Amino acid sequence: MTYQLQGRKEEAQTLIKQIHARYPDYLLGCTAMAMICIQEGNLECAENLLEPLRWFMHMNHSEFDAFCATHIELSLAKKKNELAGSWFEMWKSVRPESSQLDRYRFRFDKSTLSPKDRKGRNDSLSSS
Repeated sequence: MTYQLQGRKEEAQTLIKQIHARYPDYLLGCTAMAMICIQEGNLECAENLLEPLRWFMHMNHSEFDAFCATHIELSLAKKKNELAGSWFEMWKSVRPESSQLDRYRFRFDKSTLSPKDRKGRNDSLSSS
Protein backbone atom coordinates (compact mmCIF):
# COMPACT_ATOMS: atom_id res chain seq x y z
CA MET A 1 0.00 0.00 0.00
CA THR A 2 2.80 2.43 0.84
CA TYR A 3 4.45 1.84 -2.54
CA GLN A 4 1.14 2.53 -4.25
CA LEU A 5 0.70 5.79 -2.36
CA GLN A 6 4.19 6.79 -3.49
CA GLY A 7 3.30 6.08 -7.13
CA ARG A 8 5.50 2.99 -7.23
CA LYS A 9 2.82 0.77 -8.75
CA GLU A 10 5.12 -1.80 -10.39
CA GLU A 11 7.09 -2.34 -7.18
CA ALA A 12 3.85 -2.66 -5.22
CA GLN A 13 2.47 -5.24 -7.64
CA THR A 14 5.72 -7.21 -7.60
CA LEU A 15 5.67 -7.31 -3.81
CA ILE A 16 1.99 -8.31 -3.71
CA LYS A 17 2.67 -11.14 -6.18
CA GLN A 18 5.64 -12.36 -4.11
CA ILE A 19 3.64 -12.30 -0.88
CA HIS A 20 0.74 -14.14 -2.50
CA ALA A 21 3.11 -16.78 -3.97
CA ARG A 22 4.69 -17.40 -0.56
CA TYR A 23 1.48 -17.22 1.48
CA PRO A 24 -1.45 -18.18 -0.79
CA ASP A 25 -3.87 -18.42 2.15
CA TYR A 26 -3.08 -14.91 3.45
CA LEU A 27 -6.39 -13.10 3.07
CA LEU A 28 -4.95 -9.62 2.48
CA GLY A 29 -2.58 -11.06 -0.11
CA CYS A 30 -5.51 -12.70 -1.90
CA THR A 31 -7.56 -9.51 -1.93
CA ALA A 32 -4.58 -7.48 -3.14
CA MET A 33 -3.97 -10.00 -5.95
CA ALA A 34 -7.66 -9.91 -6.83
CA MET A 35 -7.45 -6.10 -7.11
CA ILE A 36 -4.52 -6.48 -9.52
CA CYS A 37 -6.56 -8.94 -11.58
CA ILE A 38 -9.50 -6.50 -11.64
CA GLN A 39 -7.24 -3.64 -12.75
CA GLU A 40 -5.88 -5.85 -15.52
CA GLY A 41 -9.40 -6.82 -16.61
CA ASN A 42 -8.98 -10.45 -15.59
CA LEU A 43 -12.23 -10.75 -13.66
CA GLU A 44 -12.26 -14.55 -13.66
CA CYS A 45 -8.89 -14.55 -11.88
CA ALA A 46 -10.28 -12.15 -9.28
CA GLU A 47 -13.35 -14.32 -8.74
CA ASN A 48 -11.17 -17.42 -8.30
CA LEU A 49 -9.05 -15.64 -5.69
CA LEU A 50 -12.06 -14.36 -3.76
CA GLU A 51 -14.24 -17.47 -3.81
CA PRO A 52 -12.36 -19.45 -1.11
CA LEU A 53 -12.31 -16.40 1.16
CA ARG A 54 -16.08 -16.54 1.54
CA TRP A 55 -15.65 -19.56 3.76
CA PHE A 56 -13.31 -17.91 6.27
CA MET A 57 -15.00 -18.11 9.64
CA HIS A 58 -13.17 -15.16 11.17
CA MET A 59 -11.79 -11.95 9.69
CA ASN A 60 -10.24 -9.02 11.47
CA HIS A 61 -11.39 -5.49 10.62
CA SER A 62 -8.73 -4.86 7.98
CA GLU A 63 -9.41 -8.19 6.30
CA PHE A 64 -13.15 -7.59 6.23
CA ASP A 65 -12.67 -4.09 4.81
CA ALA A 66 -10.40 -5.43 2.05
CA PHE A 67 -12.78 -8.31 1.35
CA CYS A 68 -15.77 -6.00 0.91
CA ALA A 69 -13.88 -3.34 -1.04
CA THR A 70 -12.57 -5.96 -3.46
CA HIS A 71 -16.04 -7.38 -3.99
CA ILE A 72 -17.35 -3.89 -4.69
CA GLU A 73 -14.58 -3.31 -7.23
CA LEU A 74 -15.23 -6.67 -8.89
CA SER A 75 -18.98 -6.02 -9.07
CA LEU A 76 -18.44 -2.58 -10.59
CA ALA A 77 -15.97 -4.00 -13.12
CA LYS A 78 -18.64 -6.53 -14.12
CA LYS A 79 -21.16 -3.65 -14.42
CA LYS A 80 -23.24 -5.16 -11.62
CA ASN A 81 -23.99 -1.96 -9.74
CA GLU A 82 -26.82 -3.51 -7.74
CA LEU A 83 -24.51 -6.24 -6.47
CA ALA A 84 -21.87 -3.63 -5.63
CA GLY A 85 -24.54 -1.76 -3.69
CA SER A 86 -25.44 -4.91 -1.77
CA TRP A 87 -21.81 -5.47 -0.81
CA PHE A 88 -21.52 -1.83 0.23
CA GLU A 89 -24.68 -1.96 2.36
CA MET A 90 -23.56 -5.17 4.05
CA TRP A 91 -20.12 -3.66 4.76
CA LYS A 92 -21.70 -0.48 6.13
CA SER A 93 -24.05 -2.46 8.39
CA VAL A 94 -21.23 -4.59 9.84
CA ARG A 95 -18.50 -1.93 10.11
CA PRO A 96 -20.09 1.54 10.05
CA GLU A 97 -16.92 2.97 11.61
CA SER A 98 -14.63 1.80 8.78
CA SER A 99 -12.44 4.64 7.57
CA GLN A 100 -12.72 3.28 4.02
CA LEU A 101 -16.49 3.64 3.75
CA ASP A 102 -16.49 7.31 2.78
CA ARG A 103 -14.06 6.69 -0.04
CA TYR A 104 -16.15 3.83 -1.38
CA ARG A 105 -19.44 5.59 -0.74
CA PHE A 106 -18.33 8.45 -2.99
CA ARG A 107 -16.95 6.04 -5.58
CA PHE A 108 -20.06 3.92 -5.48
CA ASP A 109 -22.39 6.90 -5.69
CA LYS A 110 -20.41 8.31 -8.59
CA SER A 111 -20.50 5.02 -10.50
CA THR A 112 -24.25 4.56 -10.15
CA LEU A 113 -25.26 8.07 -11.23
CA SER A 114 -25.86 8.99 -14.84
CA PRO A 115 -23.57 11.70 -16.30
CA LYS A 116 -26.48 14.17 -16.09
CA ASP A 117 -27.04 13.32 -12.40
CA ARG A 118 -23.31 13.62 -11.70
CA LYS A 119 -23.25 17.10 -13.17
CA GLY A 120 -26.21 18.15 -11.02
CA ARG A 121 -24.64 16.59 -7.97
CA ASN A 122 -21.31 18.33 -8.59
CA ASP A 123 -23.10 21.66 -9.06
CA SER A 124 -24.94 21.25 -5.77
CA LEU A 125 -21.74 20.25 -3.97
CA SER A 126 -19.81 23.25 -5.24
CA SER A 127 -22.50 25.69 -4.17
CA SER A 128 -22.37 24.53 -0.54
